[in-house]
Amino acid sequence: MKQPNSRTCRDHLRKIKWLFRKEDAEKLQNDLLVHVQGLTMFVTSLQSQIIMRTILKYESSNDQRLQSIEKRVADIHGMIQTVHSQLPKLLGYTWEGGFSAHDEPVMVMDALGRVVPIPYLVCTSKVFL
Repeated sequence: MKQPNSRTCRDHLRKIKWLFRKEDAEKLQNDLLVHVQGLTMFVTSLQSQIIMRTILKYESSNDQRLQSIEKRVADIHGMIQTVHSQLPKLLGYTWEGGFSAHDEPVMVMDALGRVVPIPYLVCTSKVFL
């Protein structure tokens, strides 16, 4: 059997003293509780700051992505407009305008507000006009 040394006996004596000092133990426990609550509030505030920074970073990256997408859509729209205006010539139709009034196309506006030139020769009746 191991013989206790003076240090372990002293530690045991200190533990026993706490049993007789209930008010000191309660005071220490309350102090520790206050400090733990303070640390918990500090950690919570740090977490909220981290979350806010993450949200701001995410929003700024989304703004950059949206601007990139808007630029691409504008470029595509420009290309479509160019191709749309050149399409009749590419297909071999020359009815965008002519020398006489009968050669000029009839301009029809669709429901979306787009103007579509229709050759006068295609119009079969005055009701169409």
